Parts: sequence; C-alpha cells; structure tokens
Amino acid sequence: MAPCDRVAEALQRAAADPGLTPELHSLLARSSFIVPVSQLCVTADAAASAILLWKDPSDGVTFVPLFSSHARVPQGTPPTVALVWDSLRRLTDVLPHAHFRINPSGPVMYDMVPTLAQSITHSSLVTDTPLAVFPAGGEMSIGRPTEDHRSLLAALRSYFARQPGAPAVFLYEVHRKESATPTPALAIGVVSDFDTTLASALAAIVPEAYRGALPVEITFIGGHPEIGEVLVGLGLIPAVMPRARLRAS
Repeated sequence: MAPCDRVAEALQRAAADPGLTPELHSLLARSSFIVPVSQLCVTADAAASAILLWKDPSDGVTFVPLFSSHARVPQGTPPTVALVWDSLRRLTDVLPHAHFRINPSGPVMYDMVPTLAQSITHSSLVTDTPLAVFPAGGEMSIGRPTEDHRSLLAALRSYFARQPGAPAVFLYEVHRKESATPTPALAIGVVSDFDTTLASALAAIVPEAYRGALPVEITFIGGHPEIGEVLVGLGLIPAVMPRARLRAS
C-alpha cells in the first residue's frame, strides 16, 4: 500500500470490522480521489475533459472509478487518459446520479450507489433500513433472534465501544400479526430518543454487517427505562450495555 493512503487503510479496517463504517464515511466525505478523464475534441481549437465510466462485466454495473492513490490505478492506463484529483463532495454535486466505486481494481473495493454517495457527502440519512418507534403499531410478539446475527452484534459493540456515551441497545425479533403470513423482522432497539447521527451510523453499519434474510428495523425506544425492563423480562439481554457520558468538571 502506498504511504499515507489513509482511505485504502480505512477501507481495509472497515472490511475487517463493519463497526468502523461510520468513521469510514466521515473520512470519505472529506477526501479527494484520482479520477480518470479523457480529452474530447469539441472544435478544432477547443477541447473538453470527460470523466470516464467503467463497466463491470461480472454484474453489468456502469460506474465512475475513483482511486485513493496512484498506486491503486491499474497499470497500462492509455496516455490519452489524464488522472486528476477531485473531492468526493464536488463529484457527487456534479454527478448526483452516478454510481461510484473506490479502488475497483482491489484489493478492497468500496461500492457507492447514488443514494449512498449523496448521504455520505451531504450528511443526510438515506437508508433502506426502516426507522420505527416502539411499539410499532398493531399486534406483535417479540422474541430472541433466530438468525445468525453475530457479525452485526460484533459491529454494534465495536461502534458503541468508541462512543463516549452509549445507550442500551437490544437485538430482538419482531413478529407482527397484521396479515395471514406475517414476516418477522430483526430489530435494533436503541433505548434513547431519536438521534439523526446515531440513526445514520446504524444505517451505515447494517448493510455491511448483517447478511441474514430478515429485514432490519432501527427502533428508538424513547429513553423509557420501563420498556428496557420489559425486554429484559422477555429474556432479552442488551447487546450493548449503557455507559454514562463523562462530564468535564
């Protein structure tokens, strides 16, 4: 790896520990990348640069390749292609619907669909993970997770271990009885009021850490200790134990 390639290093760390995904997104929002561009002849006396698109033959996805350092650029790049540095924030402003891939030639590639790229650079909460309140309405039952959720559990503990103050966090399965064939969901129950920063962090972690088939809900319980007591009474132990925020004296 090239010296001082902070992005590549962060990609490797986050690949090994999905709990680092929020910190990775924060770094990407502040970073610049190498972008391949090609010179286009507009007139006999004028030329313009165009950002090159690549197409992945394995999945058919057309994307804008971004490289964290010159060492990550594939060898054999044509001399007609220029390599320029540009920030991810400006690129998402210029190309709001673009699909980006960082270091697509490996060893660790990061895929950013348009909604993810926009949420990273503009600090907005864009997620396919439903946000709910407790209770979520309708008749339902709550129980222990039945799918393997160890990777998600490890990622949540990793993330909250670095936070100065952590609420209690539960993982449980929700069975709603609103239809003849109810679909269970895996819920992340956070014993606190809704917090956009925390919701964004959890929404970033879930797709990287959870590989199960159930849909995942991020549920803010509202800081009511009695609800946590109900969950404990059902045999659910907090996945993350609450930790008081230290105050400066």
